[in-house]
Amino acid sequence: ADDTQVQGNILFAGNTFTFMPEMPLLSQMHGDLDFSEKGVEAKDLKAQFLGGPARIYGRLAQSSDALRFEGTLAGPALTQLSNTPSMSRFSGKAAYKGKVGYQRGGAVDISVESDLVGMAIDMPAPVGKAAPASQLLKVQWSPAQDRGAQNRRWLTASLGDGVNALFERAPSEGGASYFARGALGINRPASLPERGLSLNASLPELDLDAWEKVSDG
Repeated sequence: ADDTQVQGNILFAGNTFTFMPEMPLLSQMHGDLDFSEKGVEAKDLKAQFLGGPARIYGRLAQSSDALRFEGTLAGPALTQLSNTPSMSRFSGKAAYKGKVGYQRGGAVDISVESDLVGMAIDMPAPVGKAAPASQLLKVQWSPAQDRGAQNRRWLTASLGDGVNALFERAPSEGGASYFARGALGINRPASLPERGLSLNASLPELDLDAWEKVSDG
């Protein structure tokens, strides 16, 4: 039997790091990351992420484990996630918390949530909000949940009770945009189109002109 053991430690001192190639960089990292053949453990890593400070802690050794993180993100830094023009409509800063885990097969699963207090969203109702208002945002970055080409990833999000979004990342398509297609649902499910961005909404009054301005930037 092979009883070789692997064990080590990485000391970050102002380094840059990312959990996977398509994820925004963690910069100015400080702290220790222990690793072995069983997994990794972060005791108290600190870094800059999405325009604000972040802290990472926890361990990843089995499927029930998670690396947890918390911090503050800045609205203008969200363009690191997507180059769509609508990303410029976020301003201010908000606290968030989340976790990184592994699914079967080793795929990375990342989930984040924030009440968005401190961040303004310059969009029509019901997405738009003033900075002081609380609106629960939940985001998950995970492998695509349908049948299709491999290595696709989905960014799913919900805002409050009635808004949900789904964006697909398909590296094999090699398009200019980070996401190959996306969908926004308002009081209805977000349903991915063949390409581009779709809107599926059920509202007493929908300001189509205002939403068209959002899609144009």
